Amino acid sequence: MLLPAATAGRLYTNFSRLFLTDSVSDEVKFEVLAPYYYEKAQFGKERQLLLELAEGGHPEAQYNLGVLLEQSKGGEVDDKEAVHWLQRAQEQGEAKAAGLLGFLFEKGRGVPADCQQAVKYYQIAMANNDSEAMYLMALMYGRGDCVDKDYSKVVSLLKKEELQGHAEAQRLLGYCYEKGFGVGRDVNLARDIYWELAEDNNVKAQVDLAVLLLNEDPEGNNAKALMWLKRAADQGSVDAVHLLDRIESLDLK
Repeated sequence: MLLPAATAGRLYTNFSRLFLTDSVSDEVKFEVLAPYYYEKAQFGKERQLLLELAEGGHPEAQYNLGVLLEQSKGGEVDDKEAVHWLQRAQEQGEAKAAGLLGFLFEKGRGVPADCQQAVKYYQIAMANNDSEAMYLMALMYGRGDCVDKDYSKVVSLLKKEELQGHAEAQRLLGYCYEKGFGVGRDVNLARDIYWELAEDNNVKAQVDLAVLLLNEDPEGNNAKALMWLKRAADQGSVDAVHLLDRIESLDLK
């Protein structure tokens, strides 16, 4: 496990001369020097260090290098190299690598798009409680990509404990309850889910909530719906602006 960046930075400052020798272990470099570079946004140096460690077979460094390459930190995006190092890490048992590999295979980044490979890696990641892989797999079940379309599996994944803090997953769960996809229709529960997300400043959920309120009771809920739409519009939601314009044109205020 990496040390906190601030702690790593202090250690690096105190022992900077030590890093100029060959006597420092790879683990110390990974746990002290790499997070120091990250904290200071010196991603080029971090990428160079991780490459050295990755080539030496360090699985966590291979994963972190893959992430930097995929995110263009420390240089240009290189999805092909990201896939290479993520696969190396995953083969050595680095659990976090599988989820990102699944995403890259699904999107065809660095490799030809292959949803079957994506499903394989997502399933490996889900076995290690990777919440993002669970969400992305739920989307695949919802679309029927390389798996049979199955809304009940969508809902089952979205209700997992690991996804309770995942805003987009909870928003999609609210939509399933609102429409009755894969679960008994429950508008009240959908409203509660949207409302909680909206209060946390989730702009999309604010729009979802406003639309649901207007569909439920256009007259009785109009003031509440307008409030949420205005909050979303103030945060740059184009959808909210369009809905407000439409309400204005129809004189529904």
